[in-house]
Amino acid sequence: MQKNSKPSRALYALPWALSISLLAGCGGGGGTSSTTPAPSTSTTPVAVTQALTVDFASLANYAAPVLPAYYDATAHAMRLGNSRYYRPGDTFWDRRADSLEAQASQPIQNAIEMGFDATHGGFAAVITKLQNLSYYPALFSFAFGDATITEARVQRALAQFERAMVSTSSRWDAGYSANYAPAAPDRGLGTAIATFTAEENQGRALFMNPPNAGGAGCVGCHVAPTFSLAANSRSNGLDAGETTVFKSPSLKNVALSGAFMHDGRFATLADVVEHYNSGVQAGPALDNRLIGPGGQPRRLNLSTAQKAALVAFMQTLTDTALVADAKFSTPFR
Repeated sequence: MQKNSKPSRALYALPWALSISLLAGCGGGGGTSSTTPAPSTSTTPVAVTQALTVDFASLANYAAPVLPAYYDATAHAMRLGNSRYYRPGDTFWDRRADSLEAQASQPIQNAIEMGFDATHGGFAAVITKLQNLSYYPALFSFAFGDATITEARVQRALAQFERAMVSTSSRWDAGYSANYAPAAPDRGLGTAIATFTAEENQGRALFMNPPNAGGAGCVGCHVAPTFSLAANSRSNGLDAGETTVFKSPSLKNVALSGAFMHDGRFATLADVVEHYNSGVQAGPALDNRLIGPGGQPRRLNLSTAQKAALVAFMQTLTDTALVADAKFSTPFR
């Protein structure tokens, strides 16, 4: 679904319950730009009201959230927040799925994750399960115009639900909204934020400025204001000789993570900063922004205070409003 495409809100009523039903085993996660058929009725079927809090006549606004002006055409986006702004569109740590739709049904069919692998009936068994839960045919009919349940429809519903998770309520957002200057070359990103501490503004400057201007150059890959990964990003040099290019989610809410990098090797943001400061390893897939003079991995040589400032800045990206948003909580009664 392209950014400007607006599906019916009914589409978003589905995945709210979908993944929870499959994961919990209840008995009683670039895409298409096509539009969804308008729902035929706004009356919520009894089967839905008995199990869910979804009200067909009063749906939450998933499809067209009010966004700040700086989330404009220049914005980019495995935390799911801001996944719609990730330019390449591929998903999973190793980027093996080409879209959120392609990714959505893979965990369902994974033997370790949700268990509907070939041995256990594959996606056909998922469809049978959903058909036998009284509220799902009604939800599919409301979202798509008829009650037919298919893998493609499940994929689309889950992908659109993920795209609805847009982070705009961090301290960074509140501060940058006052500085946003669309006509300026840097769109106001270089301006100190009045509501930040001195340490947080130092970290902001280090994040935004390139190494040849006294910064760490983080924004070259983690593109503000969404802090999603740039389309041309490559390996971050975790291991010598690395050939795999791993995906990074948006840095929004990064401070709420308990482990970092694709394998969770770092326990703190300070560990992450130290990697980029002194630990980047050479390899054929290394991003050229991490290569210094002489073709060797760049060493930033940050001071202890500078490293702490970068951590402090990344903590301003925490968006507790998104984390607590009822639209993304369980719909089950």
